[in-house]
Amino acid sequence: MGIFAAYTFASGIYLLAAYLMYKWLLSGENQSAFNRVIILTLYAFSMIMPLFPSVSFTINGATIAVPEIEIGNPDIAVIGGATIHWTTIAVYVYFIGMAIVAITTSISFFRLISIIKKGRKVEAGNYTIILLPTSELAPFSWLRYIVMSESDYAESREMIVCHENSHLHLLHWIDLLFAQLAVIVLWYNPASWLMRTELRNVHEYQADNAVLKSGADASHYQLLLIKKAVGQRFPSLANSLNHSKLKKRITMMCNPKTGKGRRMRALAVVPAFAAALVLTNIPSVANTVSKVAEAPLTETIGKVIEKTDAVQKPLDKPDVLPEFVGGEEAMFKYLIDTIIYPEVAATRGEQGRVVVSFIVEADGSISNCEVVGKCTPELDAEAIRVVSNMPKWIPGRSGGAPVRCTYTLPISFKLN
Repeated sequence: MGIFAAYTFASGIYLLAAYLMYKWLLSGENQSAFNRVIILTLYAFSMIMPLFPSVSFTINGATIAVPEIEIGNPDIAVIGGATIHWTTIAVYVYFIGMAIVAITTSISFFRLISIIKKGRKVEAGNYTIILLPTSELAPFSWLRYIVMSESDYAESREMIVCHENSHLHLLHWIDLLFAQLAVIVLWYNPASWLMRTELRNVHEYQADNAVLKSGADASHYQLLLIKKAVGQRFPSLANSLNHSKLKKRITMMCNPKTGKGRRMRALAVVPAFAAALVLTNIPSVANTVSKVAEAPLTETIGKVIEKTDAVQKPLDKPDVLPEFVGGEEAMFKYLIDTIIYPEVAATRGEQGRVVVSFIVEADGSISNCEVVGKCTPELDAEAIRVVSNMPKWIPGRSGGAPVRCTYTLPISFKLN
């Protein structure tokens, strides 16, 4: 589940880049059929791009590894307090949000079915007209149904049927279903909602164009749109007569068709996706997505650490041994929070114990870190990195004065 949430994060970055490109260069062009193809293509590429490891390394199938740190031979078990990591919280929030949007979509679907069942049916060839007694709901279409009020049917049947039949003929409801699925999966990303709006706009431009081509009077048709602008829209799944902004639709009707040469603007998608690729591979972004992908969902993160008498080899036999500030428990917590199981080692299934020797200087700083008990290059390097970056210790003391001491720390890496 964490991997899926991380995948949607990467996919959302591509969709956001695609939306910005489309909105900037193509949304105002009078080429609705072409723009529809472009939007659906952008959706598809945004969903596919994060799946290729060669394109983005933020999502992968590596074994999820949690380091279990073991100091020396077990003597007294010290259990770190169980906590919920922020990535786990983020994954839960994501799935809760997705469930809420999915539920509201389902409610919209059942409401749609209910309206179709209650209305009076008029068969009209390849589609069925559903007539409602109320005029509060603007005409809409879905599957093979055209829904309108009895008054609309009596006054403006031809233009409404022509408009909605265009939606049905062009299978716009399939586009909206796909766009709604994207909204459910990427509910937290504004690009998913905005791109769905752009797709609806394109649908309406296509239907408006079909009405005008049928020979309908443009001024009468525009007057009908104005009258229906105040009607209640049907959300999410259906094409409603008044879904798009009226001013933009009328402007699009009056504008000449865009020349084919301007379609070359669509090539801007290449640098847009390239920018998204660079963004997903920025180390901080990639690391965040990877952490989300590895977030455990079935249990809180609690690590068991084994504590014993670590091997001490003082340069000068001290009266007081060196100590990590806060004691051994604080040192164990530092190791838990700092160690990152190397991705390469996790993928290969590598485990084992690394023994690191280092010197606690008289001022408490750490120096001369070296591996005296090797395991694998990746695990050795991670152990050295973590120990080298330790904050200053409380140095050992002899005769009341601080002295240099060596300290040997075994660390076991285990895959869960």
